[in-house]
Amino acid sequence: SSRIVSLTGRGAYIHHNTINVTKVMHKENVAQAIEIVDSPTCVVEDNKIVNTITAAQRLLAGVIIWRSNNCAVRFNAFLNPKNSPLDVGIWLVQSNGVDTTSNEFSNVTTEVLIQ
Repeated sequence: SSRIVSLTGRGAYIHHNTINVTKVMHKENVAQAIEIVDSPTCVVEDNKIVNTITAAQRLLAGVIIWRSNNCAVRFNAFLNPKNSPLDVGIWLVQSNGVDTTSNEFSNVTTEVLIQ
């Protein structure tokens, strides 16, 4: 998979960034602008994620939070062009108590996916 920012560890914090393009063209890969793994109490706040693009039939995610409880993903903008929708804005995997309020989504198929 391809990611622009990947953070791990308790309390990881990413704030006030603009990620203009996350692009993967290999059919085996997925694209994620921000990935947070094993980071309880993380904060992903006030970021602008634009144009997350991958090859056909691959998953696109703006932010993935993985095995990270009690995080905050808020005040972010997820913006994709009309001809290329973002599959998932915020993808929560094995993460509980995550605040996903006050985010902006444009051309996003699933705003928040919980697995």
